[in-house]
Amino acid sequence: MPFIVKAASLSLLSHPRLNCSVDEKKEALVFHGRHNIGVAMDTEHGLIVPNIKDVQRLSVFEISEELIRQGRVGGGGGGWGREWLF
Repeated sequence: MPFIVKAASLSLLSHPRLNCSVDEKKEALVFHGRHNIGVAMDTEHGLIVPNIKDVQRLSVFEISEELIRQGRVGGGGGGWGREWLF
């Protein structure tokens, strides 16, 4: 899974329009430099979607560690922190 997350981040570098939002007041696209990617995880408490922040800065190993950490926190049914917010 960490390879897929990293590949998605690398693809956003080549296709920045996939990582933008619309500013309706200015009628313009707002490009985002950060890649915050959510990964759905099935736990005994139900489906969770932790958000890995700044994937573009992380190595595959660091993404793997973060997925494991967030899976443990979310799988325990508590410890919800800022990483769970989009």
